[in-house]
Amino acid sequence: MTDTPLPFPIIVLDVETTALKPGYVTQLGITIVNRYLQKTFRMEWNVRVPSLLELLRPAFWKAKAVHKRTLRQMFLEGMEIDEVVEDLDWLRKMYPDAVFGGQNPHFDYVFVNSMYEHAGKKNPWGCHTCGLSTLGMILLDGKKSLKDISDALGLDEAKVRRHTGPGDAELTADALISIIKQKVIGESAR
Repeated sequence: MTDTPLPFPIIVLDVETTALKPGYVTQLGITIVNRYLQKTFRMEWNVRVPSLLELLRPAFWKAKAVHKRTLRQMFLEGMEIDEVVEDLDWLRKMYPDAVFGGQNPHFDYVFVNSMYEHAGKKNPWGCHTCGLSTLGMILLDGKKSLKDISDALGLDEAKVRRHTGPGDAELTADALISIIKQKVIGESAR
């Protein structure tokens, strides 16, 4: 544990989608990093895609292959978007001063915002984010991919399920903690 806490917790999130834009979230993973740079809470959602029209888009089939999800998982199983938004509202109440963090948090934020729009609600999450790619480019000689940043920090990406919301959120949280400790605070890697 570090003696230099963050001024706010970071809700590290990763979304897996049917396409870049427009598209739907199919899986969402969250790992919370508290002010003391400790992972404290993990949550994941498999989200039901609300429109069968997605099947007509070539980008859908590429995303399906990358994320290794079945049509049944994407269209019949999982939670409705409105239910996921309710859970995100609960997280916001539990962590009112938290910011979103991620590999490319703006990308994830746009999809979370579209989930709120789908649910007919205003997104309560501010647009302030903590981006791993930006930190990597500044502090790790231009590294910006999660793999390159993890390698540079000595993290073992084999311990998580890559290209899943929960797995990428977990690895991104580990990388954010490591880069902040090593490069911002100046602690040696543990």
